[in-house]
Amino acid sequence: MSVVLYRNVAIGTGILCLILIIGLMYTVFQVGNLNSQIAEIGKITNLEKTYVWIDHESVNAPSRRWDFTTDYAGYVTLTIQAVTTESTYIQVTYVSHGVSYDSGRTDVGSSGTVSFPVLPGQITIRLENPSLSNGPAKIVTAVLYY
Repeated sequence: MSVVLYRNVAIGTGILCLILIIGLMYTVFQVGNLNSQIAEIGKITNLEKTYVWIDHESVNAPSRRWDFTTDYAGYVTLTIQAVTTESTYIQVTYVSHGVSYDSGRTDVGSSGTVSFPVLPGQITIRLENPSLSNGPAKIVTAVLYY
């Protein structure tokens, strides 16, 4: 009778150890997952993440408008490349959490980079290229840093 009892205790102990090991492995996995999420939130908090909204798009018209949506506050950087000396104007507008933002017309020159703050919501970027008939297209890149 005691051999059977010891065997049953050993089997029960083995099953209990197996359950504890599986629980420990699951906990370690969950901690790793949470650490990844914390690292991702840290990148967002420090504006270390980027998303390319416009990727070297050629604009052959006197004006162009883009509409984007973002869930994060940050800033957008626009880069204009051209061969001509005519000015190009950029304007960024949005309404978010009761705040209306309008950058006004910002002269980028024939080529240049400008940055604007953004809040979560619908963002509108406008490009005006009044002298387009005098030169080739402008190449536009817009990157959201969040």
